[in-house]
Amino acid sequence: MTRSQEIGCLLIHGFTSSPTEMAGLAETLRTHGYRVDLPLLPGHASRPEALLKVKYQDWIATVESALRTMQSETVQQIVIGLSMGGVLALHLAAHYNFAGVIALAPALKLPLWKEIGIRLLSPFNLTRRKTHGPDVNDDHGRALLDSYREYPLPATREVFRLQRLVRGELARITMPLFVAHSLQDHTIPVHNVDYLLQQIKSKHVEKMLVHDSYHVLTVDRDRERIFTRILEFIAKVT
Repeated sequence: MTRSQEIGCLLIHGFTSSPTEMAGLAETLRTHGYRVDLPLLPGHASRPEALLKVKYQDWIATVESALRTMQSETVQQIVIGLSMGGVLALHLAAHYNFAGVIALAPALKLPLWKEIGIRLLSPFNLTRRKTHGPDVNDDHGRALLDSYREYPLPATREVFRLQRLVRGELARITMPLFVAHSLQDHTIPVHNVDYLLQQIKSKHVEKMLVHDSYHVLTVDRDRERIFTRILEFIAKVT
């Protein structure tokens, strides 16, 4: 077993999406010899209504189980999450010991106006449609995604509960952290980055802001630059 094969990378996708949004990053990591796992979060890659049967604790249980399995089979681990997957990655960083955490466009807070609107409407059985599809600047990258084009608003209550839980856990994070976000993200405000860095206790922190992508960084125009920085970060902390 080579040194890189002793290192496992757990990749966590976002809300309404699927592991396809992490596939390019997974391939890059495998090419460099790392072991990769891409768990499917409950309620995803099925039908949008499936989200109504899921609690945020189900998402946590899924990623905790995947991490424990990886820890039993590898020497060191890196957890990488995108959007809500980034929030789940931060939850793991607050409770488990591993080499480093990578949060890509972490969805710790929505814009206030958007959160208020969703909260007001979520008690009703309404569906929100993504009029323009996933928030991706690159047309080819957008076409690669297997994500819901609409979702039931009541399901977002579980996202809010997860966000609230993890915001209260951030001060427990001391491990190395890499965070990336786009200045053109239309889904999650870039100020989430500053909020995250103000709350954690990590000494090794790396921040990357990009300009030519939207929210789904792993399939957008800056993806190769981000993948390079991720590889560099992993090499530093393992």
